[in-house]
Amino acid sequence: DGTVLLVGTDGQMVLNRGLHAKLPYDPVKDFTPVIRLSATPLVLAVHPSVPATSVAELIALAKAKPGELFYASGAPVFHVATELFKKQAGVNIVHVRYKGAAPAQTAAVGGEVAVIMSSLGPMRALLRSGKLRGLAVTSAERYAIIPEIPTMAESGLADFDVVPWTGLFAPAGTPREVIDKLNSEAAVVLNLEDLKERFAATGVSLRGSSPAELGALQRADITRWVKMLKDLN
Repeated sequence: DGTVLLVGTDGQMVLNRGLHAKLPYDPVKDFTPVIRLSATPLVLAVHPSVPATSVAELIALAKAKPGELFYASGAPVFHVATELFKKQAGVNIVHVRYKGAAPAQTAAVGGEVAVIMSSLGPMRALLRSGKLRGLAVTSAERYAIIPEIPTMAESGLADFDVVPWTGLFAPAGTPREVIDKLNSEAAVVLNLEDLKERFAATGVSLRGSSPAELGALQRADITRWVKMLKDLN
């Protein structure tokens, strides 16, 4: 009836389709899209002790020391994005799994791992304080609050465009008039200027959509990532 909703990330609503042989839910059939809420680019960063100040230098270092560098991940999208980077760059950087983004970032700051790719929001303070060195953002364009960090495309990986999103979903079968009402009310909130500014300061862009647009984005991403996950093994 529209009173129980899901704030679903593309990890839950896209990547799990390709990461697990069986899921207790169907991301498409069991849910009705309401509206896209946000989009957040990732940042590829290294510990300050790593002798690399650019993506090209990191790739050269990794090729000189195959299997000797390690990277941390604490969520599926961070893991998958770094594996995609490794494939496109042709390098062997070893994955270390942590139980969440915060422990992964702590490991990177402490030098347990050399490399991390994670959301901009929690990383921003670490980048500004020099505890981590940002090498590239994963969006097609530079990000306004860290304009000094180039994109992956500018760094030589032309086809690298990974911007995780979050959407609002209702259970399948929720009446269309309820979905439309939720969409219109959420769109009003997402367009509040003070809210946009507060989220932008944490590295998050508020992005509205129609229910159909979110559904199309989800289906397109499932098609893209399921194939890519197979290619990445």
